[in-house]
Amino acid sequence: MKGADFADEVRKIVADSCLPTDRCRAHVEQTFLATPQHVLVSTFTSLFPWDVHRARECAQACRVPVLYIEAAHRLADLDRFAALCPQLVTAKAVGSGHFLSLEVPEQINPMIDRFISLYVRRPG
Repeated sequence: MKGADFADEVRKIVADSCLPTDRCRAHVEQTFLATPQHVLVSTFTSLFPWDVHRARECAQACRVPVLYIEAAHRLADLDRFAALCPQLVTAKAVGSGHFLSLEVPEQINPMIDRFISLYVRRPG
């Protein structure tokens, strides 16, 4: 991403994240390409050096309900996640790549609302 082929790499990242039917693909691509290169490089550099040991520690230490909404592209080992974090609640969106809230908000928003109504305590 740091080189002259920045735009091509961004297009590939977006294409790999989206389904061919995702309507938001052009918008996401335009947004990424409008972002200064150094900002996207910094963002992706901080996202990708995934530390599996740290992730395991965080999942085990978590004591609050967690909602994981999966897209068409599985990005997590949900069986392992559930074993480490038994309060994990999972859901799956239909017909969407990575950008769930842009592509299928009519599915995602009710899932989040339901999760909050069941697992988030209100004061008082």
